[in-house]
Amino acid sequence: MPLLLLDRPTLTVQRVGPAAWPDGVLVVRAAQAATGIPATTPEALVERTLRRQHEALGVWHAEAWSARGGSRVVGHALCETVAPDDPAWSLVEDRVVRRALRGGRLVALGGLAVAPGWTGRGIAASLVRARLDHLSRRDLVACAAVWDTSAGSLALAHTHGRPVGRHPDRPLGLFVYDR
Repeated sequence: MPLLLLDRPTLTVQRVGPAAWPDGVLVVRAAQAATGIPATTPEALVERTLRRQHEALGVWHAEAWSARGGSRVVGHALCETVAPDDPAWSLVEDRVVRRALRGGRLVALGGLAVAPGWTGRGIAASLVRARLDHLSRRDLVACAAVWDTSAGSLALAHTHGRPVGRHPDRPLGLFVYDR
């Protein structure tokens, strides 16, 4: 009887260079089309994602590989410096946030997107953990502004961080990851 091998994809999460960024833009665009978050045009989303990638401290991809399907990027995330005068974070009165903001050590986890058909497999959590590990090794404090309508992102934020405030103009919860 022949041996049947299941072709389960192997997931890798790593920081990637500029040559790989366009693949991440495709994931962000597909995720936005599937969820409607954030509410914007596809063109504006692509332009904003490309600008954020160029300004980011780092860009991470989750890549799935299988013998049958080859390799493809299924997740995207980035880290961005938070300016001391940021309109949302400068209003937060949390001691950890204030100290990190004053010291230039507050870094936003952003651009988190998982390709449709790949959600619910731990990809977003892997991208969050990879960035938290990267930042903690550099003595930086992670934070995130999370859409109220994104149940998965809110669950991750509560798992890895704690709420410290609300965005003044948008339906976003503010979280710090200092556990």
